Amino acid sequence: MANSQVGILKGTPYFDGVALGNSSKISYSVDTEEKTLADNENPGGGLDDSFERVTAVKLSFSFRRISVKSLELAFGGTSAAVTAGAVASEPHTVAALDQLVALDHPQDMSIALVVKNSAGTTTYVEGTDYIRKRVGIIPLVGGAITAAQALTFSYTKAAHVVIQGLLNMTREGKVLFDGINERNNAPFVGGFHRVKMGVAKNVEMIGDDYVSFDVEGKCLKDATITNPAKSQYYEIKVGAL
Repeated sequence: MANSQVGILKGTPYFDGVALGNSSKISYSVDTEEKTLADNENPGGGLDDSFERVTAVKLSFSFRRISVKSLELAFGGTSAAVTAGAVASEPHTVAALDQLVALDHPQDMSIALVVKNSAGTTTYVEGTDYIRKRVGIIPLVGGAITAAQALTFSYTKAAHVVIQGLLNMTREGKVLFDGINERNNAPFVGGFHRVKMGVAKNVEMIGDDYVSFDVEGKCLKDATITNPAKSQYYEIKVGAL
């Protein structure tokens, strides 16, 4: 058939110019409603006319790379980077023995943790008084630490990013899909001018497969585009057909 080609599409999505990395799915879908006019002159029924109206245009993503941007989109949040560094005498109180005492930051487990009483006169022993975890310690029954005791922790925090969930539920931006047809190396590019992103409906924190952040966005009208020959929603650029 002339002027047609088969296609297997691959590519990278961008949100406001930031690459979202490897994605196993980017799907375009349309919701419509049908308006119909019954043929009231024909006793047998039928339609005099029908018209289908678009009610929503959606983009669905399955991000397979963990990045600051994909996490912000998945959790509808804001982000802040925390640099690695020493933490001195961080105070916490033991709620109960054999229960986790969580620190303010994840630890660099390659560097020693020092746990003391609040007066700083007693240093407790890992394995005897507590079990060390990345996020804190578990005081042991039979050790020298007691319930309701005030402790201080000196450790090295690992570099990390903090995502504050559901603090940015109005995230909106331009989505660009930089794609290629594997069958002929022709470009397949999608530019969606204004996309309102929703949060991930489901994120598996523990699983046997690679993590996936499934996010859906809605294409909105971009009123800044005033050229009547251009769509205010999106445009697709395809290699020569």
